[in-house]
Amino acid sequence: MEKLTSKELSALFEGGKRRRGEFLDLYWIPSDSLKVAVLLTKKVKGAVVRNKTRRRIKEILRILLPRVKRSCYIAVVAKNGDRSYWELYWELDNLLQGIGLLPI
Repeated sequence: MEKLTSKELSALFEGGKRRRGEFLDLYWIPSDSLKVAVLLTKKVKGAVVRNKTRRRIKEILRILLPRVKRSCYIAVVAKNGDRSYWELYWELDNLLQGIGLLPI
């Protein structure tokens, strides 16, 4: 899983599309390669919770990204609090299916 550079991330937020979920926001833009960024808002309080949430999202992406249909830049933004692995998994799975990146 390649990481987005700050320049690519800026282009993604300026010209990309956004899909909102209850716990996560998903930004994406078509590109020539698949790159990912995991970001957390300041509403996710505490270092332990932030790190645990980031690790959970990265693990979910490790499982889901091999099934992604096409190349694009993706940014996953966690909006709030401590959520279980399965809450994050289903939310991210539904967001990726909703934009057509994962088969249903």
